[in-house]
Amino acid sequence: MRNRPSVAEAVRRKMEDGVASSMVSRVDDAMTTPVAIPKTASTRIAKKFITFPVSAEAKRQFDMLAVETGMRREELMREALQDLFLKRGKPPIT
Repeated sequence: MRNRPSVAEAVRRKMEDGVASSMVSRVDDAMTTPVAIPKTASTRIAKKFITFPVSAEAKRQFDMLAVETGMRREELMREALQDLFLKRGKPPIT
């Protein structure tokens, strides 16, 4: 079995070689670089997502319906929920 240096020894050697210091500066740069925070669309504020699995065929058919009607998938789902709630005697959604 080969005698391997400890982590501390490996870091010390890298520091002597100047490799670790360049790595540290890259980490420092990454930590101070501003990151763009995605802006939430006003139409999604105070909204919750509903997700559920469907078959590949149902997904394909749903996507085709969106293309055929020229509606976004979100609009189609809201329409479907509206129909479901009305069918079950629930108040309409906004």
